Amino acid sequence: SSDLFEGKRHNVYFAAIDGRPTRVLHAVINRTDKLDDTGLAVEGLTLRTDHELVSQTERVLSKLNYTGIGCAQFLVNENSGSTSFLEINPRIAGNHALPEFAGLDLAWFNYERVVKNKTIKKKILAKNGIKYFWLGGDLMGAKVAYLRGEIGVSELLRWTVKAIITATQSDLCIDFSRRDLMPGIRGLLNVLPRMARWKKREINPGENTIYANEQRRVS
Repeated sequence: SSDLFEGKRHNVYFAAIDGRPTRVLHAVINRTDKLDDTGLAVEGLTLRTDHELVSQTERVLSKLNYTGIGCAQFLVNENSGSTSFLEINPRIAGNHALPEFAGLDLAWFNYERVVKNKTIKKKILAKNGIKYFWLGGDLMGAKVAYLRGEIGVSELLRWTVKAIITATQSDLCIDFSRRDLMPGIRGLLNVLPRMARWKKREINPGENTIYANEQRRVS
């Protein structure tokens, strides 16, 4: 038998008190910044919170008697319906812009709990159907794929155009805050360096092709 499990990644964001989730958002990742979909999420959709993965998350939180915020990750094989638990991240990451947009307010939940010693027990379930997108991450994915020789110029242009169109059609582009657009703009400028520096890097045979920090900082 094979140990390989294939499927789409699902995230269940939550806040919990004594093993009982009080805030929940369920999202599926439809695309990442890598061609084989093993990279960072750039495009996804929120789903109903009465999903089996949410129930699985609740059982894990209960066993752990978990208090705090987090994100449980799963793989789901859409053909067989089978699931594989990956991990729970007990932290706020860049993609927590999604649960914040959906009203979960995880950062404030943590602040109240840690700084003010208060627990907010109000039940919040995020709505389904929110389309979200990370423009900077997708453009970085296109840039790295081109520099690594995985795509050519035409594929690079198609990828870039698709990214811009997707950003305009999404409910949330997590690069930007309506209250302050400048950080998002500066982030995009860091992704798009001078074209003269866009040279493909030679890949040595047998070189490890996993993303490394220095590869993601190519400029």
